[in-house]
Amino acid sequence: PLPGKYDFVVTAEDHRPNLPVFSRQSIVAGSVSASLTRFTGPYTDNAFDTDGDHGLDTLIVTGFINVVEPGTYRIFGVLTDLAGNEATNAPFEVEMPFLYRNPNDAASTAGPGDLELQNKFLLWKSVQHLVLVSGGFELRLPSGSERRGLGGEIAVEPFVTGGIGLGPFDVIAAIAYEWNLNNVRGPREQQLTADLAVGWPLSRWFTPFLELNTVSKIQGQEGEDAVKLRGRTQLYPTPGFNVRPLPGATFRMGVELPVSGRREFDYRIHAGLVWEF
Repeated sequence: PLPGKYDFVVTAEDHRPNLPVFSRQSIVAGSVSASLTRFTGPYTDNAFDTDGDHGLDTLIVTGFINVVEPGTYRIFGVLTDLAGNEATNAPFEVEMPFLYRNPNDAASTAGPGDLELQNKFLLWKSVQHLVLVSGGFELRLPSGSERRGLGGEIAVEPFVTGGIGLGPFDVIAAIAYEWNLNNVRGPREQQLTADLAVGWPLSRWFTPFLELNTVSKIQGQEGEDAVKLRGRTQLYPTPGFNVRPLPGATFRMGVELPVSGRREFDYRIHAGLVWEF
């Protein structure tokens, strides 16, 4: 409030059970002095990714406070967008991928893949070193066509991811373990994935990136004619980009290129739209 004299209304009530209702109200007068404590610059901000989707989801703002009188202070702030709407965090994400398959021995197929639901939470952060570590769980639902090779899997995947801002670049590392929950004969598939990605945010809405993915199949069935992948580590570099057309929405696309001897495919194009809420 501005400095000056103010009237304050004080209300006291008691609604405990088995006792008479008590209510009192009093008006007191007081003065409010002008505060000389001010925020001062220079201000700096750094936004980076904490969940490995190459979309900026965390903003750290640093500045200085000029404190004239000693005392206890509380700092409150509200982050808003350009339209003045309050920005909120987005611990939940929904991703709908679009897949295109062009195998050598079958007809090409294209269409939506399996729906992915993700919940993430912050584990640790360091403002000084611009480091964040988060964890979470991902649930995959069989919305894609299993017959056409576009999905049809039920799986759960806990993960841990960490991010650090290094100059103009965002560096993200992640590790996850996936359990396939499909009702199959024999052991269900399990695999360990580890990823390392470097993104360069050229603007608030466009970020090119280069990602290195590793996949190790721990358990699962393998057909007689299929490539033997159990116990082998597959290596896939993935160049791509992220576009944020709307707040809370990210379109991402990349091309996965295998470089290891044992591989599931010759190349794979990833495209998906992520909603945050």
